[in-house]
Amino acid sequence: MWTTVLPVPILLGLDSDTFYIYHVAAGFQQMLSDMDMGYISTVIVKDSSRLGRNYLEVGKYTDYYFPEHNIRFIAINDCVDSDNGEDDFGAFRNVMNEMYAKDISRKVKSAFKAKALRGEYTGAYPPYGYDRDPNDRHKLVPNQYAWVIKEIFQMALAGKSCSIIAKELGEKQVLRPQAYLHEKFGTFASDIVLTYPYAWDHSTVRAILMNQVYIGNMVHFRTGTQNFKSKKMIWKPETDWVVVEGTHEALVDAETFWTVQERIKVKQPGKKRSENNIFRGIMFCGECGKRMAFCSRKKDERRKSLGTFSCNANRRYGGKVCTTHYISLEQVKAIVLADIRRHAMLAAEDTDAYADYLMGLSQAGQLNEQKAMKKELDAAQRRLSELTTLVQRIYEDNVFGRLSDDLYQTLSAKYEAETK
Repeated sequence: MWTTVLPVPILLGLDSDTFYIYHVAAGFQQMLSDMDMGYISTVIVKDSSRLGRNYLEVGKYTDYYFPEHNIRFIAINDCVDSDNGEDDFGAFRNVMNEMYAKDISRKVKSAFKAKALRGEYTGAYPPYGYDRDPNDRHKLVPNQYAWVIKEIFQMALAGKSCSIIAKELGEKQVLRPQAYLHEKFGTFASDIVLTYPYAWDHSTVRAILMNQVYIGNMVHFRTGTQNFKSKKMIWKPETDWVVVEGTHEALVDAETFWTVQERIKVKQPGKKRSENNIFRGIMFCGECGKRMAFCSRKKDERRKSLGTFSCNANRRYGGKVCTTHYISLEQVKAIVLADIRRHAMLAAEDTDAYADYLMGLSQAGQLNEQKAMKKELDAAQRRLSELTTLVQRIYEDNVFGRLSDDLYQTLSAKYEAETK
């Protein structure tokens, strides 16, 4: 919205045709920061909707924030100038601006529901094992990975767990869904996906086994938001789903699919946690920073240790991420006990000096941690602001016909996936 702040006491906020429901854009946050510092004395927008379409947020700024900071607010098309006194119709105008955004949201949802009832595929990317039909982008056709889906269901039907299926697919070097999408569309370019394109996860296998798209059914509205102001996705009850049967070629017969559903509903007994592992959740690898996994052992004459800790990243992904190393439970206990005794001795020699020493360590650690967290938070907020701006722009472009529905869905899903 305000992507550049001029080094003068007046900020010219004339923007493009994009309207904003949220106040998280990077330019807006920069403007607030500069106003707190006293660098800005006037904010100018084309009309009040450019400031935002959430009437509570807009009212907070125009009625409280701007006056408290002695900032002049001008909305040109609305003939609003705070120097001329209070805007008596400002509250009504802000409500109408929000209702406009709500009406647009309702129309977009109605359009998607009409497509869902027709059995059209409206997702950004086709499910694993399918491609879009070249003659109709809203239809699905099997692709070169259809055999993987069939094999997954056959293994599940044979009684194999999701974890075992994931392990066998990795051993056969079958591309995981995220790696396939990256290969074809350039999305999901995380380090793990790029480094380990065959590292299947049990949750991915389970999601495939529960997806009715593989028996030729199209299921819509499994997830959604609470309202047009919220971007948080929630799972909806099955009564709200829209299911259209026989919309495309099935990869699995219905009998196999529903038999597998009954089997995966049965929860496998969880692994017993070892009572010997008193360091659960607080052991981390000194090389890569990942958690250390504990492997329990029965103590006998040959094995003197009750268990060992090893790097979980190395166990899952191999030596490319972290080297092979381990430490026994007894060694960890000995190191911790020696450190406790050292601290006890220091405290006994000079209690005040030891207290000052601990205070210094605590403050230094907290300061370093705060700096690291602030740096990470700032980077995440900047990227979130950029994504929010991009989503809002493509949303309006789609509403006004400047962006096709298919391209909007593709871009929207891409940006949404990055925010998670």
